[in-house]
Amino acid sequence: MNARQLKYFLNLCDTLSFVKTAEMNFISQSAVSQQIKNLETEIQAELFNRSKRKVTLTPAGRVFCREARELLVKLNGSIRRTRTAALKSQMDVSIASPQGLLLPGWDVLLDIRRENPRVCIRLERNQAQSLWENLASGQPDLVFVYADPAVPMRLGFKVKVFGTFELTVAVPASHPLAQKQSLTRSDFAEGPILYEDAETRPGEFEDDPRPSWGTEADLTSALINVSLGNGFAIVPRFSSEERRRREGWSRDIRFIPLKGERHEVRLCAVWRQEKESELLLQVIGQIYSAALRLIEKSKTSAPAPSRKPPCSPLQGPCPRGA
Repeated sequence: MNARQLKYFLNLCDTLSFVKTAEMNFISQSAVSQQIKNLETEIQAELFNRSKRKVTLTPAGRVFCREARELLVKLNGSIRRTRTAALKSQMDVSIASPQGLLLPGWDVLLDIRRENPRVCIRLERNQAQSLWENLASGQPDLVFVYADPAVPMRLGFKVKVFGTFELTVAVPASHPLAQKQSLTRSDFAEGPILYEDAETRPGEFEDDPRPSWGTEADLTSALINVSLGNGFAIVPRFSSEERRRREGWSRDIRFIPLKGERHEVRLCAVWRQEKESELLLQVIGQIYSAALRLIEKSKTSAPAPSRKPPCSPLQGPCPRGA
């Protein structure tokens, strides 16, 4: 028994005519007769009295007509609810990133939302230590991290490398290092490093699957402390440029290019195979395109020249414990 047989049966109950039922469903009269015969065989009851002049329902047919109407309503309702649930799952994407990570291309999420009003995109900011655990358990759908691609791939996740981003050092404007055109890690070895967008490497992952993100999980708090002369922060160049544009850090902080050892990070999108959908791939693709544009822009644009800061009593990072 299937929904099509029930539909033909109920149409025949209403019309009491094989010809009219066939016309309603754009099929032949013989096809309707065969479907009704198959239904009667399965139920093991004759549902219609057939004669040359008219068709009438048998007592069993009248009972099944009432039952079939209720059954078809329930079946159509179940199909409708199932399709709605499937559509909702395809149009709902949750994205997570470490607190403080400024992803290139966040603005494209607004474009996707405008183009698809029914799409729901949720953005979560989590402690970096919990990202891998949450992804493994099925939530969120997509994670952005700075990582060696071998790390998530070894766990069976799908990975797309967005690109390699140069790092900059956020330096207090009053610090002597703020006058340099570039820095190496030895220049600020004594620190303290308040925040660093560090890349997770396979060797680190074997001992502890939690990447190191610096002493402060919140980049905004770290930058406030940098502006107060309490230390340094290491962030990708695109991130420093965005924050300088949006939050106006240029007066109190200088972002100096980092050179030498560990001066770049790779940004990866990571997701589970079973979570892959057309919408998820669209989100990844559009953010990826935005990231490529930022990489090209950073290659062609020179960093803003350092300016001598105004006189300040803060001549360097506060000593530890001060």
